[in-house]
Amino acid sequence: MRKLFLLLSLPFLLISCTIQRNIAVTHKTEGELTEYYASKGISDFLLVKDYASLVELNKIDHVSIPENIVFDADGYEIVTFDEKLCANYTEEFLKKYNTELELKKTNLHIDDYLKYLKSSNDNVNIEDIKNSKKIRVFANTATYATLKKRDVNQEAWDLYNNYRDKFDIYIVNLDLYWDKASE
Repeated sequence: MRKLFLLLSLPFLLISCTIQRNIAVTHKTEGELTEYYASKGISDFLLVKDYASLVELNKIDHVSIPENIVFDADGYEIVTFDEKLCANYTEEFLKKYNTELELKKTNLHIDDYLKYLKSSNDNVNIEDIKNSKKIRVFANTATYATLKKRDVNQEAWDLYNNYRDKFDIYIVNLDLYWDKASE
């Protein structure tokens, strides 16, 4: 019976996209985050508003790193993640994007996403983001996302540096409020 269970569960294990690791998350101030992003050449970024917002973003499955959330000109989320391959193809999408491209969308509207975020400073206006008619990409990052041999944030830096002239690319920091999750 045990062998049967293992055989039946194996296909589910093989198609799982999630790799979980215990990562030490240390408290960061907004000032420390500003310094961190400045060292990457980024002066404006978005932050989660509060702990309740982090919980809600988690409920809609938008707190992974790396992850990019993409919205079309009408404000609806575009699916750039291929569940079969467990891969996010945001960069490939941006390379081939044109207005004639057929898009797979979700029901998530940008207003329902942005209500959980705030600007790191006054240079980024949430209403301007909502009203933009460009493709908008939100790249999740965190200071704790640097592993021994790999900066998991690298995809976000590449998107920001290579595509911000053509699309609206926003860096989203997810460092804040994780310490409250353990309380």
